[in-house]
Amino acid sequence: MVADCKKPTVPPSVYCSDQCLELHASHSLQKLEERGVSLQTNPQEFVRGSGGVSVLELATGKMLVGIAAPSAKNLVSWLKKHPSYQVLLHRKGKGKQAFNVFTYHF
Repeated sequence: MVADCKKPTVPPSVYCSDQCLELHASHSLQKLEERGVSLQTNPQEFVRGSGGVSVLELATGKMLVGIAAPSAKNLVSWLKKHPSYQVLLHRKGKGKQAFNVFTYHF
């Protein structure tokens, strides 16, 4: 999962360890905040379809966004239960060009 990590992952997980998963979650949230993405956990945000942290399962292409996505508050525990998912970073654009999968470089 982490680009420069030499440790192997154990499928279906894309992380080599809980530490790697936690680093991914932490740095992804930081990048999202830097890009001005709202990480509100207010229930009203979820009603409007925002507030969740968009995630992607690369193996299947399944993407969870908005109310279906995990909140910033529970991202680490959610990823531990769903270790085949990665955080998506939103960027300006439409369609597939609107997202990047975030990988942390040590």
